[in-house]
Amino acid sequence: MKVIIYSSDPKFKTIELEAYNWRHPQYIDINDKDLPGYLYSYAHNYVNYRWHVAEPIIIKDAIWAYLYARDVIRGRWKEAEEVIKKNYDAAYCYSLDVMHKRWLEAEAVIQENTNAWLAYRLHWGFK
Repeated sequence: MKVIIYSSDPKFKTIELEAYNWRHPQYIDINDKDLPGYLYSYAHNYVNYRWHVAEPIIIKDAIWAYLYARDVIRGRWKEAEEVIKKNYDAAYCYSLDVMHKRWLEAEAVIQENTNAWLAYRLHWGFK
């Protein structure tokens, strides 16, 4: 079955993805900004394992990529780490919840937010 994601706005394209657990094609009107979150939610709630055809879209958003790694892959998503480490929230959470260790390559970005950096330092026990 296919999920056909389209938008009435002509600047957004139609995307067809193989879907799971649906008997009829699903037509979803959504904009590009919301698409990674929608696909993450669908992968997490219905597919329950890696949904490779959706990954090139999910990987475009650091937060959704982190959540996909944590909840769907349940481990590191190496292909998404370049995107994730550019967002201090995503990098901090990915370090704690997915990597379970300090992420030295992302520390410069995490330092950009005082609260995230303080929590990160306290969690990993350094000054």
